[in-house]
Amino acid sequence: MIRKNRAYGLKYYCLRNITHLDRASIGLGNLFSIPLIGEEGVEGYYVEEGFLNELRFMTKVLIMNPSHDRARDIPLHFFIPPNDSHQKVKIISMSHGAMSIEKDEHDNLVASLQLDVIPPKKRETLTVVQSISITPFKVRDTDWGELDEASFRNQVNRGRLQDPTRKDVIQLASKIKSDNVYDTVKNCVKFIKSHVKYHENAYRLGALFALKHGKGACDEITDLCASILKALKLKVRTIIGYIIDRNFHAWLEVFTPRHGWIPVDATAGIIGGLGARWLKIYTEPKPNTKILQVKSRGKVIAKLEMYLEDEKIL
Repeated sequence: MIRKNRAYGLKYYCLRNITHLDRASIGLGNLFSIPLIGEEGVEGYYVEEGFLNELRFMTKVLIMNPSHDRARDIPLHFFIPPNDSHQKVKIISMSHGAMSIEKDEHDNLVASLQLDVIPPKKRETLTVVQSISITPFKVRDTDWGELDEASFRNQVNRGRLQDPTRKDVIQLASKIKSDNVYDTVKNCVKFIKSHVKYHENAYRLGALFALKHGKGACDEITDLCASILKALKLKVRTIIGYIIDRNFHAWLEVFTPRHGWIPVDATAGIIGGLGARWLKIYTEPKPNTKILQVKSRGKVIAKLEMYLEDEKIL
């Protein structure tokens, strides 16, 4: 018997095969399925039935001044869920009229505000409320372009968490390399599925930890996948988001000549699409970029919280 989970009007579950799925539901557009890649190839399918309700999402920032002196000149910036081909967002309200929300070069929505002063032992609360509509999608073909056609040789790749310049990463990349982007990405995910077991960590340890120890959470798995693909000169970016009815999550987007940015969730084994439960919050400008950035002449304590339908998720 199939166990069907429910979240905000949506049913979701996994199947070994999809031959017996209700064809009428598929025809009506009520059913979405996408393959789950394992170490041997397709090992099952992730399925969603119905439609996800429009959701209310609130980002709250608490800025506290614990000192006996005034805190002055406090610029702050934080990410909020953006629009893309997968999700549509609308700003419902903002706590401060002076707050600005702009799109950056990475397609993020960045909320910014300059606080002039916070009195001693006081705090300021900022909120942005959005409505979010998320629909599942997948690329309908595997013609993502040739690998050489997709190469971006001038991008800056090196970093502690994602380092494609290491010899062991380069050697691994050469083994999974194919002539086209789709097969290369698929080979990379298959390798990770066969060599890295999911294991929660207290903090982000990076690609080399996953490669050396054969284990890691979504952060390490995503960092390893990014490092391998970057070693092949592919343009890759890391997404920080939330899987509805579960927890915070990391996945990738790979730029392709034929379809632009395409999602790859190496942890789940999903290539070329996402279900409606994947909510993007921001694209990392560089690995481990913080969601909230605050500066001040005086000492302040900053805390960011997120709420989905009034349920605290962060």
